Amino acid sequence: MAAWKLLKFLHLALLGGLLAATAVFYLVPSGVRHDAAPADTMLYVGAGLALTGVLAGQLLLPRVVRGRLSGNTKLSDDPSAWVGAYQTGKLLQWSLIEGPALFLGITHWQTGNQVAIVGAVAWWAYLAYVRPGASELARLIEKDPSRVESALRAEDSRAG
Repeated sequence: MAAWKLLKFLHLALLGGLLAATAVFYLVPSGVRHDAAPADTMLYVGAGLALTGVLAGQLLLPRVVRGRLSGNTKLSDDPSAWVGAYQTGKLLQWSLIEGPALFLGITHWQTGNQVAIVGAVAWWAYLAYVRPGASELARLIEKDPSRVESALRAEDSRAG
């Protein structure tokens, strides 16, 4: 299925972009004088954003996927609809992870606080961890994992 391959590609593109941005924030000096007080405040804000993003992503992903498929029996048996709903949920989840990671990278760039860049790298690793998977999709739509995997493989072969 082209949508499933696209979802995997989007995940890799987000990882690559975030890695490049984090490297720039770490390697390019900002020219800003580093003060401890704003650094601490920005670090606390970044940590708060990061935790909120992870919690919101974990809570919203199942709601988005099930919400888009509920009430319509045609959609609940259509692999394209499964992937479409899952894609929407994953993009929302990834954006809630990517935003705080970028904020932490900018925090490091502006303040020189090394903890912020460690946080940005940790969030990059978490973004890599929450990659799209057929087993997660099966769990979210409450279908047999082997059925979901075979449907995705069949759609992949049809899409070429």
